[in-house]
Amino acid sequence: MIWSIENRKGQDHLVVKYWSTNDLIRDQIIPLEFDINGKGIISGMVGDKLVTFQISIVPVPGGSIEDQLMFYKDGDCFDMVHHNKFQSRTHIKETILNVLFEHGYVDRQPIIVAKRKQFGVASDHAGCRYKNLILSYLQDKHYNITDYGTFTEDSCDYPDFAKPLVEDILIKKIDVGFTVCTTGNGMNMVANRHKNIRSAICWNVETAHLARAHNNANVCSIPAKFVNIDELYTIINTFLNTEFEGGRHLNRINKF
Repeated sequence: MIWSIENRKGQDHLVVKYWSTNDLIRDQIIPLEFDINGKGIISGMVGDKLVTFQISIVPVPGGSIEDQLMFYKDGDCFDMVHHNKFQSRTHIKETILNVLFEHGYVDRQPIIVAKRKQFGVASDHAGCRYKNLILSYLQDKHYNITDYGTFTEDSCDYPDFAKPLVEDILIKKIDVGFTVCTTGNGMNMVANRHKNIRSAICWNVETAHLARAHNNANVCSIPAKFVNIDELYTIINTFLNTEFEGGRHLNRINKF
């Protein structure tokens, strides 16, 4: 099949084509439910303006063994993404928005998670800078977020900051936590010692997506040494915008 996203402004014409022989993904995509209004659009920020790309799907014969996303401007292909198997509509949407961001068509993927959710962020000294970026990013979008420290880059012990965050998740004071340390491992290990905490180390869009879609993670542990700032923002957005798929994944989680 072919899936086109078009944005027309003067002579500017942007199209994204999705080729796949994956019947499951085809069935999942039709009907489209990418935006919160269910109108079949993908949205992104350009400056302070929200730009929408209208989606249409036309069945075509054939396809490739791999799923492919091909990006065109004015008839010329400017990028291509191959993936063995996209996991869901959300996974495809996130991939498209990341490519559009890399090429300057959108500034950031917008967060559409419910405003009522409460967030928390914690780090050690190695993750303090990124923790503050996450804090500012969510505060700028008017989300409620609690800062559990650390508050300086002086050497400290990560359990002192991870434990209060996960304990507040358990008493439902916050819904989702972000932790940051050098590799993500330390914070992740502390968090996962607590029953009903599902912390996942996320270093790119795909790991963030699968942590939510398959594992229903409620803590995102970010390895500051291995993630750049642009990747940090896409990880945050992916983690917050991906829904748990349930089904067989819920059966597995119930065996924890």
